[in-house]
Amino acid sequence: MSTIYSNSVWKIHSLSRQAVGRIFIKTFIVCLFAFSVGMALFSSSHIDFGFFYYSFQSVLHHQTNMMYDFIAEQQWMRAHGFPAAPNSQYVYPPLFAAVWSWLGRMPLRVAWVWWAILSITSYVISVALIARAVLASSSGWRTYAFIFIAASFTPYLWDLLIQNDNWLVLFLVALGIYFHIGRRDVIAGVLFGLAALFKVTPIILLLYFGLRREWQMVMSGIISILSGVLITVFWLGTKVLVTYITLFKSLVTRSMQYGGAPYNSSLRGLILWWNKSHHDMSIHYVHLVWVVYLILLTLTIIWASRQHLLDESYHTAVASLSVLLYSPLTEIPHMVLTLPAVAYLLTSRKSHITFKFPMVSTEQEVFPLAKCVLYWVMFTVLAIALSLCGWILLKQMPWEYGLVLVVLTAMVMTRK
Repeated sequence: MSTIYSNSVWKIHSLSRQAVGRIFIKTFIVCLFAFSVGMALFSSSHIDFGFFYYSFQSVLHHQTNMMYDFIAEQQWMRAHGFPAAPNSQYVYPPLFAAVWSWLGRMPLRVAWVWWAILSITSYVISVALIARAVLASSSGWRTYAFIFIAASFTPYLWDLLIQNDNWLVLFLVALGIYFHIGRRDVIAGVLFGLAALFKVTPIILLLYFGLRREWQMVMSGIISILSGVLITVFWLGTKVLVTYITLFKSLVTRSMQYGGAPYNSSLRGLILWWNKSHHDMSIHYVHLVWVVYLILLTLTIIWASRQHLLDESYHTAVASLSVLLYSPLTEIPHMVLTLPAVAYLLTSRKSHITFKFPMVSTEQEVFPLAKCVLYWVMFTVLAIALSLCGWILLKQMPWEYGLVLVVLTAMVMTRK
């Protein structure tokens, strides 16, 4: 009897310790997130929302011809006390401005507060969706590790700092991933298409799933984009849409005039930074290096897309990373889209893909090769992140080491 009693007491104590441990972890994560968000919100640099608010005003005052007028926009920004940004302007599709123009009816400060509330709420929901979809069958500590990473994730904090819209893209992509893994591809395609309407580069998600012949998703995404274009025409007219398409290349080119990394941490921006710091090669050689690497990366991603027996978490990870890798301009906030890959690398599941060696009856697992593909893609993103180190040291803001630590930790924790 005493033995049974002592065992029961031990079990109760064990459960109590586990409960206390979970409460401590959750409290620590909430405090970390609150501290990080507070540091970002109390900064005075919310410049990107200024560009958004200008576009909202152009819709409300029926002056869409001014939406992409660089000189008028710069004058408006200076008049409203925003810091000078000579190579920045509103570069998003006109539908984005139209959908969010209701914020323009509020005073600038009030609209910014609502934008911040939407940003924080959507980010929390996005993290929960990714954890639910990707880490559902993994152990609790892996989920806690992912949430801990997300709570102090540099790209999101930077997005909140400048009040950009990457939280919105992440929310739509995370919701799309949730529905895709739940086998509701039509809804997922609509969400990916909507993300592309708000910010062009997420269209790469549809291209990746097109390689996988997931036609329901691709077609619903295309229909979503075409519907958005028609809504833009009926709402704002054809002129602003034609203007945006005509000026798109010059808009991107102007944004890239700040130079390579750390501002532009895309593949090309990273190569430009490395060349300037170490070799100072001809720009033609730099372009050649970029093209060669991009071709190799493309072939690898195509190979990954053809692995039909790998679970969908793997493919959503590669697809979300592809949006960053092919973007001509990648800033710190854009890297919120690495979260699906980080979550996947924290999973404990194994693949069931096998192949047979010739003349050998035993089967060998090829999953390590597939995971190496993802590691290579993550290595590229890590290299991009490392290009930020000069800025990190200059600013002396420790949380900006977060992205590098995220990728390194994810790789180490999932090594077999």
